[in-house]
Amino acid sequence: MAENYPTIGPTGEQSVNINNLAGSIELYLGDDVLKENGDYTLVEWRGFDRSLGKYQGELLNKEGIQEKFYRKIAECEQNRSKTSQYDWSGMQLILVFLFTAFEP
Repeated sequence: MAENYPTIGPTGEQSVNINNLAGSIELYLGDDVLKENGDYTLVEWRGFDRSLGKYQGELLNKEGIQEKFYRKIAECEQNRSKTSQYDWSGMQLILVFLFTAFEP
């Protein structure tokens, strides 16, 4: 998903590879949280990182995305049968990575 993600910056809107440039935790909260009316929330190119020679991006409306995620969790806590209705794939990737990162 991050290899072709919609962004906005000095050159307008375009889909680009945001890996290593805009990888905040919010990008892993699920498509159901990141999308509004079927479209992903844009990453906006902000500060220029001289050491990388590239702009760093930030997901627009981070607070709104976090709120949607908290509502998703609250709904699933109230009714566990709704858990399968949501996208948890990004969170699963992070958890697998964390729990296997230090295995011998």
